[in-house]
Amino acid sequence: MECLDHKSSLETMAESLEAVLVVNRQEDDNVTTFSIMVPSLQKLIYDARVATHKGDSEFVLNAPSLKFLKISDLSNECMVERMPQLVSANVGATYWNTDKILSALTSLNSLSLCLPSELVELEFCTFETEWDLLMSMLKLSPNLRALKLNERHGVVSEEGVYNRDEPSSVPETLMFGLQTLEWRKYRGWKREKQLATFILKHSCRLKTAIISPRSTTLERKHVMLTELALLSRGSTTCQLVFG
Repeated sequence: MECLDHKSSLETMAESLEAVLVVNRQEDDNVTTFSIMVPSLQKLIYDARVATHKGDSEFVLNAPSLKFLKISDLSNECMVERMPQLVSANVGATYWNTDKILSALTSLNSLSLCLPSELVELEFCTFETEWDLLMSMLKLSPNLRALKLNERHGVVSEEGVYNRDEPSSVPETLMFGLQTLEWRKYRGWKREKQLATFILKHSCRLKTAIISPRSTTLERKHVMLTELALLSRGSTTCQLVFG
């Protein structure tokens, strides 16, 4: 691929091309920001395991129709938009802002991750998210100190929020690492309460839990906050704050 100064971009491709893209970066290609923006793309294999240049580098991905993703990347940073149709992903990368790609992986049946363990803060979208994916993220982030849960894309009904079964094991991140929990747009639904119960019960070093209910009636909000206040907490010093 021809290099254009210090920035390369794959813009919307011709309709005649197949919705499959394989990118093999070359050593010393001198591209600092590599962008792929293809709305119709369904399968991407991106290989940048070589030293493409000196200094910082970034991988940018905007492919909302993507169903399969494989990334092998030595870049420092990434900017990945949400991929709601993604089914399978295999990601091995050295990004320092790991949360950017983790927050985009919300609709998977299969996930393989190899990411830096330095991740200390994770914002996780609760839209149609299941327990297994969140627990996997926690297990892969041993140094996590702050967890943010936020419904960023809207929920149609309660049915799609969480699995019914509680995880069979507790991530060590909860027991020994997590210090701050922030949950925005909390609805108080049964499955949300189950997750809140699990996190508060097993987070032995939690210092602060900030819960901000979604807009509702004062009566309903009072019920939700009362239920949360009565939950068992693994940390005797945890301060529960209602936003």
